[in-house]
Amino acid sequence: MTEAIDTVLKKIIPVIKNNSSMFLNKDRRILMSLSNQIDQGHFLTENQSKLMVKILNENVSAIETIEPDIKIIIEQGTWSQVFRVIQRVRKISLSEDQENLILVEFTYDKRLKEKLISLNSKIDGSISAVGSKVYALALTEKNIHFVISTFLKDDFEIHEKIMNFYFEIDKILKNEIELFDLKCTTNENFKKVVYDRMGDITQENLVLLHDRKIRYQYTFSEKIEAETLSSKIALRQSSKVFISNSSVSLPTIIDALKELKRFPALVIFEGHDPKINKKHLEMLASAVQQSGIQGDIGIYFRFDKEEDKCLFNKTIADLSYNKQLTNSTVVAGIANSKIPKFLLKTDWKPKTVISLTTNFKNNKSAVYCNNVDLIIYYTDRKPLNGDINVIV
Repeated sequence: MTEAIDTVLKKIIPVIKNNSSMFLNKDRRILMSLSNQIDQGHFLTENQSKLMVKILNENVSAIETIEPDIKIIIEQGTWSQVFRVIQRVRKISLSEDQENLILVEFTYDKRLKEKLISLNSKIDGSISAVGSKVYALALTEKNIHFVISTFLKDDFEIHEKIMNFYFEIDKILKNEIELFDLKCTTNENFKKVVYDRMGDITQENLVLLHDRKIRYQYTFSEKIEAETLSSKIALRQSSKVFISNSSVSLPTIIDALKELKRFPALVIFEGHDPKINKKHLEMLASAVQQSGIQGDIGIYFRFDKEEDKCLFNKTIADLSYNKQLTNSTVVAGIANSKIPKFLLKTDWKPKTVISLTTNFKNNKSAVYCNNVDLIIYYTDRKPLNGDINVIV
């Protein structure tokens, strides 16, 4: 009986481990990886088998010193098991666990991954991985249009509600209809919803009306000058903005957020170095005090006693920033790397996120904040990820 091709692999591996010059490094790595995969109980896929045969054919002369019948074995094409079939998943849906998120799910495909990454510079917010093959982004009209336009011809199963949204949005864009211009719209119900939340269009209210454009997805043609920090924030073109911590003080930002009625706020700490985090904690406490913010403040992460040489944990207690999260909480602070489970189970939602680290991206904390329409990166340099407006 002809020997199976994959059994030849078992003969080759011990030799190439001891003789690194027998194969090209790339071929050697691939064969060792395939061998490890089989040893772990995951047989080859058909594509992997073709790759393995290609490498064996290209190295027949070297392999014949180990297995003289290699040419016959390859020609017979026998395998010890049936090829493993990977179920292809391609799905665009709405999150069931968290409101206002689009989920894009697909088994690994380099082309699809590149198309997804290309969206990062176009969409509202950012794309965050929530599993090995699931990616989340904010549920906005802009994001729906970009996602569906990008993957429409790639045989994705798309949630009916998302497709209905897409067709409506596409129709509006093709006809250049300004249905949601707050000054021009004839939709009285739409205007009432906005005015009930922010008041009528008055000279005193213009900054606030500009600020809420992203949250409520309308346009507003009334001009204002970008003279103050609050007006610069209100005129942002993206939900994410960068404010240099060397140019603007934190109390100035807090005052602008007060003017824009943007509390409660969630502060994202670096979360790894107690010394850095204590410095940021004291900076936050000083800013809150200077700005006269009233209400509970809770910092929801701690360091192990052994590493907390600078007494970060004690400082939280001294400031009385150990309050439970309730509807009275005006400022909450978490570590970038970990989001407390109770935060996901309460009705408390931030109106603003202030990140004190540029690494706030592609993690569970970032996914939680995806539907927040104002995320401020208050750091020493602009983050490289996504569409971020530079304010100052």
